[in-house]
Amino acid sequence: MWFDRGLMPERVAKLIVTPANGGPSRRGSGYLVSAGRVLTAAHVVEDAATIEIRFQADRPDELSVAAAVEWRHAGIDVAVLVVPVRLGGTATGALPAAAYGRIGERDVVLRCTALGFPRFKLRTDTDGSRYRDAEHADTTCAALSNRGEGTLDLKVTSPPADDPDPGKDAWEGMSGAAVFCEGHLVGVVSRHHRSDGPGRIAAGRVDRWAETLTRTELVALEHVLGRALTPEELPDVTEAAVLGMTHADRIGGPLGRSPSPPASGPAAVPQRRHLRRVTRQARVVVVRVCVGSVMDMPDVWIGFNSRDRQRYWWRTGILTLALAGVMVAMSLTTHESGKWWWVGGVGVFSVVVVFSTINAIYGRFLLTATGLEFRTFVSRRSIPWSEVAGIERRQRVSRSGIWWDLRVVRVGRRSLTIPGTFTNRMTDAELERKQAAIQKCWSRAVGG
Repeated sequence: MWFDRGLMPERVAKLIVTPANGGPSRRGSGYLVSAGRVLTAAHVVEDAATIEIRFQADRPDELSVAAAVEWRHAGIDVAVLVVPVRLGGTATGALPAAAYGRIGERDVVLRCTALGFPRFKLRTDTDGSRYRDAEHADTTCAALSNRGEGTLDLKVTSPPADDPDPGKDAWEGMSGAAVFCEGHLVGVVSRHHRSDGPGRIAAGRVDRWAETLTRTELVALEHVLGRALTPEELPDVTEAAVLGMTHADRIGGPLGRSPSPPASGPAAVPQRRHLRRVTRQARVVVVRVCVGSVMDMPDVWIGFNSRDRQRYWWRTGILTLALAGVMVAMSLTTHESGKWWWVGGVGVFSVVVVFSTINAIYGRFLLTATGLEFRTFVSRRSIPWSEVAGIERRQRVSRSGIWWDLRVVRVGRRSLTIPGTFTNRMTDAELERKQAAIQKCWSRAVGG
């Protein structure tokens, strides 16, 4: 979800693996992605006799636990380890599961971070003992690099020097570290190509796992992690880069609060110059780029993507058939003289229901520098940002189930449902992205 906190240091794990062949122990990194589950690289725990995991490593509150391999696949270089659900009296089940994301095929450069324990972080303590400190790798990732290998090409801002031992790699021990971008887990550090130099490391991409795994293997991994991992189910973190949003923007600004607008709207309106389409099946499509203003804010059309529209069309088709069946049954089984009034009434009701559903499916809205513009088959409405007091998510209970949508709260006037935002999913990444996009444009328009 957009509101995930991203990389959390208390979840980072240092792995100490004792191989079954009796050789020297090796180090690795990992991440507690959900209750009792640590994600790491498969080669780190290969042929492991014992696995020790340390949370808050080398800190006063360090906690060491034993772990076992629950799932492992060498092809994608990923393993999932089982650890006690309660760690030092802390119920890890209370922690929210990590959110996973994909990196779309776009000409963008993203900021990614990872926290692990590489060899070049070896330190000597005051008592003469040695330990590996943590490396918070602040990297940039060109989205289109390493497409053939299927990895993320992470460029480190401050690369380490080569290890004095030519047989050792400075990045040894960083493998298994979770890579985060825009609050989402997008990869697992897997290797360092020395030909790339000391300033680059490669990470296996979450959105490529489904390409390598068989259907049975993918289902097993999804069951272990508790998340859908097919690319179409993963939110595209590059959409935030296209909209110029930061992770703080998507959690509503500082401390998660929605920005508070001033009494008046924006003083200047950007000029609209050229059209630019972001992607053929973009869920949030930028259709104009605004320039000539300090806001430099694009106009954005938002509605249902083709996949969600098709899903709602199926529901509409089933509803239409059900209503038609009721009408036929009434006409054949009712012999009273006034039955055609009943049949006609049901028919009119059916037309209204079907038309309103179609109207909702094709509803959309436009985000501009001046406000919101709603579009449906039967209506158009413009709402200036100066009237907007907030964007809220509403839950509705009907005979067909529980539905959620977004509403714009207006100053001194009734709230309005935003077209193209309803869903029957309690957790819907699409709805969260739409809400984040509206909040971002609103905040920028009013100078928040």
